[in-house]
Amino acid sequence: MVKLFGKGRRGDDIIFELAAIASCAVHPKFLDDSVVSTASVDDDYLDFSEHLNCFVDTVEERFAADGRLQASFVWSEWTRHMSGLPQEFVPLRIAQVHFQRLMDRLAKF
Repeated sequence: MVKLFGKGRRGDDIIFELAAIASCAVHPKFLDDSVVSTASVDDDYLDFSEHLNCFVDTVEERFAADGRLQASFVWSEWTRHMSGLPQEFVPLRIAQVHFQRLMDRLAKF
């Protein structure tokens, strides 16, 4: 059985979780060379930020287009964008908690 996630209260829940996931990293558009240099941003963070925001953008676009989400789609996008990153990286672990909350919400509907 495929679980769908519609707009309304349930839509608010998914928007909240996606915003929480996105807040785990500064969007790459804000990390120009001078910011990266001045703040001494490391490559792990840059890689994480790019992957995380690609995941969020893809899921948000699907949700905006369809008004619903399939848990299998969200899972496959997480796997595609986030696998291979260092699991000990704290921001990734925080994002994983929010991702699991998103998946739990999708499983309810």
